[in-house]
Amino acid sequence: MRLVSFLAPDGPARLGLLLGAEPDAPVLDLARARARSGAGQDPGGDAAAAGDMAAFLAQGVPALEGARAVLDRVREGWTNRAERQSLLAGGIVLPRDAVRFLPVVRRPGKVVCVGLNFASHIAEARAAGQPVPEAPAEPLGFGKVASALAGHGASIVLPRHGRQLDYEVELAFVIGRRCADVAPEAFAEHVAGLTIAVDYSLRDLLFRSGGNPFLAKNFDGFCPLGPALVTLDELGDPDDRELRLWVNGELRQRESMRAALFNCARILSYWSARYTFEPGDVITAGTPAGVGIFSRDPASWLLKPGDVVRAEIDGLGMLETTIVADGRASGAVS
Repeated sequence: MRLVSFLAPDGPARLGLLLGAEPDAPVLDLARARARSGAGQDPGGDAAAAGDMAAFLAQGVPALEGARAVLDRVREGWTNRAERQSLLAGGIVLPRDAVRFLPVVRRPGKVVCVGLNFASHIAEARAAGQPVPEAPAEPLGFGKVASALAGHGASIVLPRHGRQLDYEVELAFVIGRRCADVAPEAFAEHVAGLTIAVDYSLRDLLFRSGGNPFLAKNFDGFCPLGPALVTLDELGDPDDRELRLWVNGELRQRESMRAALFNCARILSYWSARYTFEPGDVITAGTPAGVGIFSRDPASWLLKPGDVVRAEIDGLGMLETTIVADGRASGAVS
């Protein structure tokens, strides 16, 4: 399944399901579909109506199975022309361009981001003179706050606090069950699914702050997450994914998760030995080479207002955001 958080034209945040993997696949309003079928009190129903993905995932397998049953019924009806018109007229299924996507999880308890997880990214940083380890012995990490999250199609403000806005495409996985000390082989038992993340950062602020990622990577919108949370049963091996990122149609990053120093299971095992994770928590798995600051021409590769950033990961769809200017002030301040 492909779970989404969205805003419809006539209401607050909702949970939904994409009817397919196609770029223009319509969105099923999960709460309305359940109400229509008389399943409104099923596990996860209140969370779906409230648009709370974390609470929905906390309901566990019954909520997911209920959502899958609703999806199957709607897909069956979608093949009938009269039923399709009824679904559209009732706002149960919405055209893709009629909704505003939100981050797949709007209020996670924590977002843990793994850094320096690709040898190619480490090599480009070291070649630029950055004092980073050649081969980390364990997954390095930092945190993002919930207000840094954004959805597919969002406008990302280039803050007035810096000028060197950079991008990093990352695979993200979302926790489905409360867990701690997870063995690598138990990864699938505790993860609800995968999605796409883009880690935005202000490189000049990062360097001015002595390399403190919290300051440079937590502005509003600096962690787009989406467009959908794709459940593991639809994907297979989470590490068998290629990451790609384009800026204005130019391919900048491309590498397989197979090249990561630490795979998804190892990352979860490492961090869950230190933190207890709750449903809806997010972990991102690092980025490959090709970021703007370490390119041959950083001045042209770093982002500016008007740039369109498109991130894709095999099986997870496409996450697109647009850079806009900060209208509150001009110039950089510390």
